[in-house]
Amino acid sequence: MTISKTDLESLTRDIWATMVGLDLVDAVMAAGPEPGISSQVEIQGDTELALRIDCSLELARKVAARLFEMPEDEVDIELVLDAMGEMANILGGNVKGLWPGAIKLSLPLSWESGKDDPGDLSWTVAQGYDCADGQMLVRVGENTDAESPTTGGQ
Repeated sequence: MTISKTDLESLTRDIWATMVGLDLVDAVMAAGPEPGISSQVEIQGDTELALRIDCSLELARKVAARLFEMPEDEVDIELVLDAMGEMANILGGNVKGLWPGAIKLSLPLSWESGKDDPGDLSWTVAQGYDCADGQMLVRVGENTDAESPTTGGQ
């Protein structure tokens, strides 16, 4: 199973607008923004997919502030990681809903870019965005690693 770029874009835009009230503008990106925050969930079923969000620290902080209804300058890195994990979880759940064979969504894994990265997958669908003076890259790919750090191989 794979998701179309159109479906991924539509879900991402809808969730971002609904959850944090931010509009996304398409951007061409070859890699995730640095410094940044990355979040990933896996969707298991007939095949195993991973959904990853790489977000600039500025945008991730703004997302956290809006989710937790706090001033941006009061949002610490742990809240930023939690917020981006939640955004990956919501987007992953919506992708799972498009896939009739999906049976399980992993817990989200979030990390600061360059730290504890679970490794790159073969990303089959990707879309970059500019948003609120920051950038974000959303990717979906098939995970062929049975011992994934987000699921523990289960």
